[in-house]
Amino acid sequence: MTIQDIKNLDFYKCSLQDLNKAHKALTSYVDKLIKYGHSTANSFKGSDQYREAKKLHVLLSRARGNMDADGYMIGRNINLERLPNSKSVL
Repeated sequence: MTIQDIKNLDFYKCSLQDLNKAHKALTSYVDKLIKYGHSTANSFKGSDQYREAKKLHVLLSRARGNMDADGYMIGRNINLERLPNSKSVL
């Protein structure tokens, strides 16, 4: 799974199985970037790859936790219309 595949996902419409697969792949990618020193590059601001991956990781984690993109909780009475796991894209 590539970063472009994760970028193309709609985090609020895809299935939870897709979110979990994307989260696992993105977490391992971010950990690898940290291991190779990309997080402390550019005067401790991080490389462009790391900043892009970290931003996606935060958005993905918020979607998994029933938050919107700004970090506010989504109400329980709202239907998100997620796809079922049987129609998984990834």
